[in-house]
Amino acid sequence: MSSHAVEVVRLRELVPHPNADKLALVSVFGYTVCVNKDEWREGDLAAYVPPDSIVPNTAEFAFLDGHLRIRAKKLRGVVSFGLLLQAPAGAGVGQDVAERLGITHYEPTLPITAGDNESGPPGFCDSKYDIENLRRYPGVIQDGTLVHITEKIHGANARFTWRNDRLWVGSRTGWKKESDSCLWWRVKNSCPQIEEFCRANHDCTLYGEVFGQVQNLRYGSPNRIRFAAFDVSWEDGIFMSIYQTHTLLNDYKVPRVPIIHYEVPYSFDLCADAAEGDSRVVGADHVREGCVVKPMIEMYSASVGRVIFKCVGGGYLLLKG
Repeated sequence: MSSHAVEVVRLRELVPHPNADKLALVSVFGYTVCVNKDEWREGDLAAYVPPDSIVPNTAEFAFLDGHLRIRAKKLRGVVSFGLLLQAPAGAGVGQDVAERLGITHYEPTLPITAGDNESGPPGFCDSKYDIENLRRYPGVIQDGTLVHITEKIHGANARFTWRNDRLWVGSRTGWKKESDSCLWWRVKNSCPQIEEFCRANHDCTLYGEVFGQVQNLRYGSPNRIRFAAFDVSWEDGIFMSIYQTHTLLNDYKVPRVPIIHYEVPYSFDLCADAAEGDSRVVGADHVREGCVVKPMIEMYSASVGRVIFKCVGGGYLLLKG
């Protein structure tokens, strides 16, 4: 999960809308946003409210007529991704003004049982699995760097590790007590390769996505849950290389997220294209949510930490809208 932000941006060129005289098109983080051309000028400071933001029910947002969740939508034949507001007084480029404006991130209610958390962690490096949005950091990976691009599956983040002679099962934010009704224990029971992998590699943590009967994309499995792995870390929190990860997952036949490009030179346009199209998950009959991009050789950056990014597709955002 990446951090949600309502970031202050400086508008670049306003392009006339092809089908509406009163509208113009602005590019923000690689997305197109439709605006009233009489209200904005090139160089203006604006607060960009991305899709899946929740704005407060106040007079300032009365023009939304009660539709407080911001979504992608088509306006006169052009898809607009998000909303632009006048930047608050004194705010500068790059500043996050979400809290100041009372804007939060939409969190869907999962149709599953989350279960209770353990009283404490298993006793090793216990960081959350976070991925920032590539559109906010397009220049962190230099053009030409060899990268690995996989499909981003829409579900619930999961992690598994073997510690103190037992299996630990976790969501992104907590380790879960064993329960037949808990989503993360249910997927462990439906995918025996998870425990086999963890027993044999007790100095590692296995990360993946639980999907199917979880979110609005069902991947051809509306009545069951499935698992797909995407990363493995050592007990000190350092992640394995892509080569090591693939070898281990293959050895234990652990299901993996679909690969879009295995080893290709990075460019933002390549990644944006990889975020679009149909899902490659077997059984799916809908668009993919997007893609995940990481260098073939592990990298770290002062701005984002571990270099790994998600890029959500416009097709998926439009589907949600």
